[in-house]
Amino acid sequence: MIGVLVRWQLPRTADKIGAWGPTIAVVAFTLVSGGIVAASADAIAANFGKLALAAILLHVIGFTTGYVVARLFRYPETVARTVSIEVGMQNGGMAASLAREHFPMMPLASAAAVFSGVMQNILGGLLAAWWKSRPSSSNDVKPS
Repeated sequence: MIGVLVRWQLPRTADKIGAWGPTIAVVAFTLVSGGIVAASADAIAANFGKLALAAILLHVIGFTTGYVVARLFRYPETVARTVSIEVGMQNGGMAASLAREHFPMMPLASAAAVFSGVMQNILGGLLAAWWKSRPSSSNDVKPS
């Protein structure tokens, strides 16, 4: 509610505050991830390959499924790309915090979420950059 009110009544102030949003999000994610990795370093080192593979597969399958399903329903390329990013990107930081809070005796529960968060940012960034270099055509098929 506060954000909506500030945007409505003080749009220039909201723009100034909003410019810091991505930086604050990266710092917060880094702190949460770093704390979890530090607390679970031995378990992470012992299971690194499994964690990395699971995180990569989760997001690659999510990006692919989002795109393919949107195209199967004949949505435009731009919509399919957006759906792909929305499905492939999940909130790893929140998952890590929830896992740490609710499964304190299972350090790999939060570690898996950290791997997921890191992988979603790497893979999502690469996918977005790739698509940016290949603009969609204006002849996209519209859903009927």
